[in-house]
Amino acid sequence: RERAAGLSRDKMAVIRSKAGLLPGKPREWWRALEQSMEYYTSATGDEGWFITRTVQECLSEESVVDSFYHSAFHQSVPGILTSLGLLATFVAILLALAGVTYNANDPVHAVSGIDQLINGLSGKFLSSIVALLLSVVFTLLEKKVCDRQLLESYDALIRRCGDVFPLLTQTRIMLDIQRIALSR
Repeated sequence: RERAAGLSRDKMAVIRSKAGLLPGKPREWWRALEQSMEYYTSATGDEGWFITRTVQECLSEESVVDSFYHSAFHQSVPGILTSLGLLATFVAILLALAGVTYNANDPVHAVSGIDQLINGLSGKFLSSIVALLLSVVFTLLEKKVCDRQLLESYDALIRRCGDVFPLLTQTRIMLDIQRIALSR
C-alpha cells in the first residue's frame, strides 16, 4: 500500500526523528534524501510522502563511498611501491659502483671491484622485482576486496532506501492529472 499511497505522516515523523539522531555522514545522507521528499495527494485521494528523485540521484556513489574510502591515495600506492623499488635498486647499484676503482699505474688490473659489482647485480634488481610484485598484489587485493565490499555496501544502502521510500515519478503525476481531468 505504501508503494502506491506513500508513507503516512506518522511513519515519516518517526523516520525524521530517528534520522535526526544519526551522526556525521549518515545525517548528511538523510538530508540529501529529505530534500527530495514531497507530500503528495493522488487523484484517488491517497496522501503520503514520496521521494521525487531516485535514491542514486540523491546519494551518488561518490558522496557515499568517498567519505570512507580515499580512492586517490589507494590508486597511488602501486606507483609509490614501484618507485621505492626502483630507488632501492639504483641506490644499491650506486653503492656498488662506489667500490669500483680505476688505477692507471696497474696495467694488469686497471679496474678493480668490477667483479663484486657484476656478481651482486642480480641481487640489486631484487628490490625492483619485489616492489613490482607488491604493487600487483596490492592492486588485486584492493580491487577484489575493498572495491567490491564498498560497492556491495553502497548497493545495499540504495536498495534499502528504495524499499523504504516510494518513488513518485513524473508518469504517475501525469496519469493522476489525466484521471482528474477525465473525471470532470
